[in-house]
Amino acid sequence: FRTPDAWVTEHMLVKDLLCHRSGWITFDGDLLWYGTDYDQREILERHAAEPFTYPFRDEFGYSNLMFIAAAQLIEAVSGKTWDQFIT
Repeated sequence: FRTPDAWVTEHMLVKDLLCHRSGWITFDGDLLWYGTDYDQREILERHAAEPFTYPFRDEFGYSNLMFIAAAQLIEAVSGKTWDQFIT
């Protein structure tokens, strides 16, 4: 998972993902996943260079992509997909 700011990428926590305080505006990047054939990794890679609208941790901006990032983290840590992990 990367952001357009290396410092933010290094310091983003799970709570930042789930509290939607990444710096991206609400629904930023949603057109990358809705109705496309991109897999989760490709969606996050394509969105990585999208500039922030807000300073990191400053404003709320709901993003479905942050749940995709959280799912990728769960898979990396547990070895299970999101679906396997929550059931």
